[in-house]
Amino acid sequence: MGLGAWFGYSIWYNTQQDFYSSASGRLIGVVQQAVRKSPNDISLRIRLGEAYAAANKYQPAVEEFNAASRIDPKSSGALLDLGQVAMLNNDNTTAEGYLKKLLMVTDGEQYAGFDQAREQGFYYLGQLKLDEKQYADAAGYFKGALGIRNDSSDTYYGLAKAYQALGDVDSAIEQLNFALQFDPGFAEAHYYLGQLYQSKHDDVNAAYQYKKAAELAPDADPPKQALDAYGTAASWVSKANAAAAANNLPQAIIDIEVARVLDNSNFSIAKRDAELAHPKRAISRALSQPPCCCQAQSQGTFALQAQIKKLQQQVPQPKTTGKNK
Repeated sequence: MGLGAWFGYSIWYNTQQDFYSSASGRLIGVVQQAVRKSPNDISLRIRLGEAYAAANKYQPAVEEFNAASRIDPKSSGALLDLGQVAMLNNDNTTAEGYLKKLLMVTDGEQYAGFDQAREQGFYYLGQLKLDEKQYADAAGYFKGALGIRNDSSDTYYGLAKAYQALGDVDSAIEQLNFALQFDPGFAEAHYYLGQLYQSKHDDVNAAYQYKKAAELAPDADPPKQALDAYGTAASWVSKANAAAAANNLPQAIIDIEVARVLDNSNFSIAKRDAELAHPKRAISRALSQPPCCCQAQSQGTFALQAQIKKLQQQVPQPKTTGKNK
């Protein structure tokens, strides 16, 4: 062996030694030994493939998943993993083929309602269709996943994306509220919900959701930037007072609610909120109530709109004199 060849082999050998001394490398080594002893064990083949994939060694991972598929062409685990690896390699066409085959081989009463691989197959097909901008198909696949598992926040989030792209913002908001019921700490869902509320000019709920997202993900810039764009609580108090002075009580309540979201520990803002929203109640009782958007988050903007409509009916209407206003 020449010096150059030996040197190259030495580098390769040391790299292999470093890899197999790592946690993922040790796991692969252990499973490899098990596969050698039981080469027709599908679960071991899949486990080895997943260990390779976790170490970003996609080619040997695919070889193991294909080996499992040759042993059992209906192996849902192998088909799911093959689809996921194809997605990681940005080969959506191949991924879609594996995932659709997964749905085909798991179609039947014995799989309905409980097969995890089938649920994930629906979910990843939904993600593929979102990427391809085929939103109606994406919504259908996400609904299929929820038909098997109805507590997946990620699936509700994906369905919300599809609904928004289809122009149904209210349904998108509904899906995000479902997602947050199952995972209140889902920062991305709070942020996305804020964006949807803002698109509907619902500043109270938008600011509230941006604030929640910023609290849950303090290192993320988008929620913080969105919240900062609302300005200071003091500026919203000034807007509320101006609206109240102009006898526009519904707008005054919206403005003071935004102020209270931005600074919910400020007693004077809470007091002003109580004066505007609950003029006939004792201030101390009103102060015990959170901002409107927090009272029934699942109802969101609709609860606030109902309150504003009621208040509009209570606002005296100016008498017409026939003169130009």
